[in-house]
Formats: sequence, structure tokens, C-alpha cells
Amino acid sequence: MKYLRYEIDSKIYIIFQVTDIMNKWEILDSEKILDTKWLVVEKHKCKINSEKIIDDFYVVKKRDFVVIVVEDNNHVYFIKQYRHGIGDHVINLPMGLIDDNEDPEETARRELLEETGYKAENLEYLGEFYMAPSYISTKSHVFYVDSLVRVKNAKLDNAEGELILMKIHIDDLKKKIKNNEIKDMASIMALHMARDKLNLG
Repeated sequence: MKYLRYEIDSKIYIIFQVTDIMNKWEILDSEKILDTKWLVVEKHKCKINSEKIIDDFYVVKKRDFVVIVVEDNNHVYFIKQYRHGIGDHVINLPMGLIDDNEDPEETARRELLEETGYKAENLEYLGEFYMAPSYISTKSHVFYVDSLVRVKNAKLDNAEGELILMKIHIDDLKKKIKNNEIKDMASIMALHMARDKLNLG
């Protein structure tokens, strides 16, 4: 490892530098522990440098998903639904998994219609993020929409139970964020990415 040595006002500062090329871990062996349509868990044997080998590093693979920030007349659309992982109801932005035959924008349009009954006239891509990159490969794509068309007789998705559509005023949303009432991490990250558009500060 390289380092630089500075002397300022008789004080010595040493700053360590990472090498220009950061090596990736080498996968020596891989074994599928669980393989379903929803989730794959792999056990990897990895060589992380010339001296160290990890025998049992677990990687979780799930489909990528989309999150949609929907603004309508100073309100943001949320979905209240039961999440069995925590055994409780949460408030989250419209979101959903990307199917094999879809690109992220197609998924965003489909999920918006299925969860809200609205069709997006325009979708703006805000970017992507990883939920937990140390062990989960899943990537989330974030979209913003502020122009909607109501679809009559839209078939709403209730495959995961009852969905309650909520409209929260941006002023109230600021309070809910401050008071830790929005606990879904993907929603928090998407709101952060759309903060300038929503004037969240």
C-alpha cells in the first residue's frame, strides 16, 4: 500500500492511498444452497488476496425491481400493505419485481397501473441503487412521474393481499420522514433521489 507523508506546522500527517487497481475477489467454488423462482442462495469459496481465503461467503440473488415516485398536485402516492417478512403493515411507494421479458420502464408502467389504477403519461428515470451490495445482488431502478391518466376498470393486483392506495401531501410527508414513519428502505432511498423534484429539502 502506498502512502504520502506531509508536514504542516510541525505536524506530520500520513495519508494511506489505495492502489489504482482494486482487485475483485476470485470465486474458487460455488454451490447453490437454495434455488426457487423468488430467491437463490449461493455459498462461495473466495480468494480475497494472496493470503486469505473465505470458505463460506453466502450471496443472495433476487430479481431486480423498480420503485416509482408518483407526484400529483403536491401529493405523493403510497401503498399500505402487509409485509410478511416483518409480520406487519408498512407504507411504501409503488414498486415491483422486473419480469424476465421486461425492461425496467415496462415494469414501472405495469406496476403503476396494477397498484394505483393510473397510467403514466411520462416516466423519468432517476437512477439505480443496491439494497445491500455486500451480499445481495439485487438492483433497484427508480422512476419519477408527475402526469397521470386514470384507467377505467383497471385490474388492480391483490396477489400479495389487500393494497390500500394513499395520497400524502408533501408537507405531511416531510413530517412522516422526520418522525420515522416511512420505514421501507427502498422508498426512503427513492424519495431521497427525488428530493429536488418534491422539494423535500
